[in-house]
Amino acid sequence: MLNRDFVRTMYTPIDEYPHIHLDAPVKEAFSILKKYYTEGCGFRTILVMDDDNHLKGLLTLRDMIRAVVPGFLRKKQSSRSGLQPYQPVDQDFPALLLIWQEDFAEKCRKEAEKKVGEVMSEIEETVKLDDSAAKCAYLMVKRDLIVIPVIDDERAVGVVRMVDVFMEITEMVLPD
Repeated sequence: MLNRDFVRTMYTPIDEYPHIHLDAPVKEAFSILKKYYTEGCGFRTILVMDDDNHLKGLLTLRDMIRAVVPGFLRKKQSSRSGLQPYQPVDQDFPALLLIWQEDFAEKCRKEAEKKVGEVMSEIEETVKLDDSAAKCAYLMVKRDLIVIPVIDDERAVGVVRMVDVFMEITEMVLPD
């Protein structure tokens, strides 16, 4: 059975997880995640907070990359996960890519001035401290989530990461 009170014992507290203000530039988010990766922490999302420290959204690596890609190269996503049936590359793609490559760094720097709130992902699900690993696993698979914010008294107190759920399930799959 997937541990009751799993969230209480396994979540990452908000103070140990990257977070950023809603009005901060995307460039700051790049800086934050670069720092964590340099220190050996492989976080793939940043919590987005408002002035009152309320959780407003998540900023994923995909959101950040999408934020700096010029609009003419962006592709509409059919789902949050970005999974789509295979489609061949547009005939104009090589020409568009060449144009983009010529001043790639400059365009990235310009686009990275956007506010985090403009490009973040919405919070789709949350869990409470007394929720089980089974609930977390279900939500992650059903909604294609890599983190789920943990809420206590209407405040974000941390996150449950996919790796946390994976390790819990690993203990069941590979006992002793």
